[in-house]
Amino acid sequence: MLRNEHVDLAGLIDNRRRSGGGSLREMSRRAADAGTPISHVSLGDYANGKVTSMPSEATRRALAAALEVSYEEVTAAALESAAPELTRGANGEGLQHAQAFLRLTSGRSAAEIEQLLGVVEAALAAMDASRKTERSHSSDG
Repeated sequence: MLRNEHVDLAGLIDNRRRSGGGSLREMSRRAADAGTPISHVSLGDYANGKVTSMPSEATRRALAAALEVSYEEVTAAALESAAPELTRGANGEGLQHAQAFLRLTSGRSAAEIEQLLGVVEAALAAMDASRKTERSHSSDG
């Protein structure tokens, strides 16, 4: 997948099917053989755009095995499906930030994620306050 090409999960599955990736049942068998099962029905739901929420890490790994693509490629496509506004930042920054967030939160409890979000919110508030102070000083002079 090209860096600036915005492909969602439905597009990724369609691309793989067109390039000889097989039927949804064959993809499901591949995932099961790799120890990361996903049903052909679930694959069909993703292929038809019926699932718009971010799949779990385990599901993204199953999709990667089924499609024979990297976990990172599936994660990028899943982010495009779930939150396209995040993936459209300048120079791919939005996607990089979203992937970093997923790495930070993977395997963490809801309470730990809340703590991480609190830290991020505090850092953003401090950065915003710093910018306002800089602007105020530059307009004074």
